[in-house]
Parts: sequence; structure tokens; C-alpha cells
Amino acid sequence: MTSDSVELEKSQPFSSIEDNSLEGGKASKLSNILDSKKKSSKLKCKFSLYLEPRKISINQMYIEGLNEWLLSLEGNPTHLVSLLGDLFSQVDTVIRTTSGHLVNFENDILTIAYNTTINQNNHEEKAVASAQLLQEKLTNVKENKWRESGLLREEICELINFRFAICAQKTFCGNIGTKDIKHFTIFSSTRHNLDQIIRFGKKLKVPIIITQHIKQYCHTRCETRFLDRRELREDYFFSSLDDFNQENWEIGSVSMSNSLTKDCLLYELGDSIEMKQETDDGKFEEAIPLFREYQQVNPNDLPTQHLLRLCEQQAQTPTLNILE
Repeated sequence: MTSDSVELEKSQPFSSIEDNSLEGGKASKLSNILDSKKKSSKLKCKFSLYLEPRKISINQMYIEGLNEWLLSLEGNPTHLVSLLGDLFSQVDTVIRTTSGHLVNFENDILTIAYNTTINQNNHEEKAVASAQLLQEKLTNVKENKWRESGLLREEICELINFRFAICAQKTFCGNIGTKDIKHFTIFSSTRHNLDQIIRFGKKLKVPIIITQHIKQYCHTRCETRFLDRRELREDYFFSSLDDFNQENWEIGSVSMSNSLTKDCLLYELGDSIEMKQETDDGKFEEAIPLFREYQQVNPNDLPTQHLLRLCEQQAQTPTLNILE
């Protein structure tokens, strides 16, 4: 008997044992293979050309002061790349933590979307969480790294702020293009609406501003504060230049935590003003002295000044619906 035949005989019992052990699990393995192929097919679908209706949440970050920041470093591109690297390092961490999708970064606007390519039942909460995390992390980087490093002048650091606008809308999402060149696209009115409310947030110096569609998902995570109403574009309106098909949306701000503070009264007052739309119990008149009292202690709180002005206007002209 040759050495080859000996090796063959030795290997046969091993093969026989392996075959016997698999006999009872053939159906199970076949089922796993089929499931794997189905999952693979679904993944491939996401890399093909497609378009589907989806309700998504968008967190738009506005880097206030970026223009002055870039101009101050124009002669030192190495430092510019380093500082932007610090920013994107925090963005990457938050996106991974909250399972977001970086849609775009253009000039001083960075956009993160949720529920675009994968199903996320709590995408509204994730959008708010990402804004809170980025606000905290980037402010910490600015104060403890950029300011102390001396790479940015003090006056430039004072100009830099990170503000966020969040909305949830119905959209069309998917890959468009050709078989060889695909581009993930979101057809929606979110960019126009977020640009509008983030301007309002900048005016009042509010870190995080939201629409009514986000507010209902914030109660377990943070306090919200009614600020005003704005005419914004409705879902499924995709024209970049026309302003038709607009709706009246409530706009509010978000606190940085859900802990109770002495400022919670202001959030309750905001809700009282909001409720005035449906009630007739004199909430505006009741709110005026409370706003004035708070303003004496916090004279630089712009949302309080804005809401106080709304209350005073309504008190003087009760028939005027100032929230429309």
C-alpha cells in the first residue's frame, strides 16, 4: 500500500464523520444561505439606481464666523487644514454614534440626514441628539484647543459659533445617475426651510432651532421653547426659486438637556403663547410680567425680548393674530 493510499484511508473516517454531522443541519444551512442571499440582494439594491419616498430628519449645522475664520488663515493653509480636521473629527464621531448620513458640506453649512438609507424609527430624536452632541463637542474644541493654541486670534474665536436647525419632512431619496456614475440625492424642500429658520435662530442667538414636526419627539430628551411661526415650504415641493405651496409652521428652540432649571418657566411660557391660538384665557397678558421679570435678570436673552414684544403687541391689539 502506497503512502498516498494510507493518507486517503486516514482521511476517509474524518470525512465520513463530517458528512454525518451535516446531514441533520442541511435544511438549516440551506435556509441560512438563502437568507444571506436575500440580504445581499437588498444591499445591492441600495447600490443600484432607485428612488423611494421617505420621511427623514435633517440636522443642518451653520458655522457662524467661518468667513472671517478662513480669511484669517488664508496665508497658512496647513493650520487651516488642521483646524478643519478637528471639526470633522467631531462630526465623524457623532455621525457614527447616531448612525447619520453626511449629505453635504458647502461653505459654512454642513448637513446630516437620518432615515435616508436605513430605517430608523427614532430618527427625529437622533437628529436632535446629534445637534446637542456637536454643539457640546465643537464648543469644547473651540474653547480648549483652538483658543489656547493661538492659531486663531481672540477676535476670530469670538465670532465662531455653531448653530443648528432641525426639521422632519417627507422626501424622495435614492441613487440617480447612470450605471457607472451614481449620486445619492434627496429631493425635498428641507434646505430652503432650514435656511429660513437658521437665519431666525442666528438673529435670536439660539443654538438649536426646530420645527413643530421635531418638537413632539423632544420631550424625553430636552425642553422645548416656542419662539414664533414662519411660512415654510410644504413637503414634496422641490422648486428652488418659487415660493408657492407654503405652510404656517411653529418654530421653537431646544435646551441642551432635560434637567430642570430656573429657565424652565420660559419654556412653559412659550407653550402658553402657542396655546393662545386655540384658547381665549388671557395667556398673553399673564405672560408679560413674567417675561419682564425674567428680562431684568437676563437682559441679553433675545428670545425673551422677542416673545415679550409679541405679548405686548397682542395685549394692545387683541384681534391681531401675530402668530400667523
